[in-house]
Amino acid sequence: MRQLCLCISTYNRPEGLTKLLESVVEQKGLEPHNVTICIAIADNQTPPATEAIAEHFRINHQLEIRWQHEAVQGITYARNTTFRLASGADMYLFVDDDEMLDPFCIAEMLRVKEEFNADMVYGNAPPVFEQESVAPWIKDYFTKELVEDGQELGYAPTNCLLIDHSVLRGMDAPFDHGFAHTGGEDTYLTRTLVKRGAKLVKSAHANAYDLVPPERCTVAWILKRVKREAAIYSLISLKLSDGLLVYSLRWAKLGIKFLLGALLTLPYLLFTRTHKLKGLILIWDAIGGFLGYFSYKSKAYTG
Repeated sequence: MRQLCLCISTYNRPEGLTKLLESVVEQKGLEPHNVTICIAIADNQTPPATEAIAEHFRINHQLEIRWQHEAVQGITYARNTTFRLASGADMYLFVDDDEMLDPFCIAEMLRVKEEFNADMVYGNAPPVFEQESVAPWIKDYFTKELVEDGQELGYAPTNCLLIDHSVLRGMDAPFDHGFAHTGGEDTYLTRTLVKRGAKLVKSAHANAYDLVPPERCTVAWILKRVKREAAIYSLISLKLSDGLLVYSLRWAKLGIKFLLGALLTLPYLLFTRTHKLKGLILIWDAIGGFLGYFSYKSKAYTG
């Protein structure tokens, strides 16, 4: 039997972690894949708030759970702790503590991994809004375009990411602490692994539903995130020494995004709010991308 370990970093979300673990209990369709499931949880909050939750699921649902408090705050410290707790596993499935897995999520990830002989598989994180009424232009931002099974990707986040142990062999701390408080450690890791020859593909039907709280359903929050992620992508490009041609093409692309965003945003009386938000997103994406090349960092995680 192969072992798959879910790696969960958590911070101040006991209710979210509970919902996630409940969804793990409900997983179906695993029998054909010859796997056992374990769970590694790193609580990055001080004092920790989730040990009792882990113990509850260990006792009442017979889950194999390895829990540890990670006192050094920062997303990479927590992720690396889950990786070490998962020692001995054949595969690692990284998910977030504000998600709920579809009952067939893990089975679908394994199916795609086997069918396409992939080293890494990235699923989906469809939004589930916690408030009843959400503006359609806000929903558009969180709703991602569907991609077919097996499509190869250049990088992926860790909100629903399966990684085979073989591509992480020899690594004690795969997540770079330079991204501890900004995020982007997942993009950097997966880009690095792909650059070394690892195969990363998409799973179209593996869903880890993203629970979106009201505070994220604002234009200000979205633009701040867009700017931060664009800056991180540029920082990663520099860190990976992508080369002059790649830098030049990205600068040109960022310039086009800025101009297109201005065209959509400035004549605001002629366009819907959806178009205005799309324009602002392009502008903030371009600004963040340019700033990233000058080592701009925006803090997103406690520490």
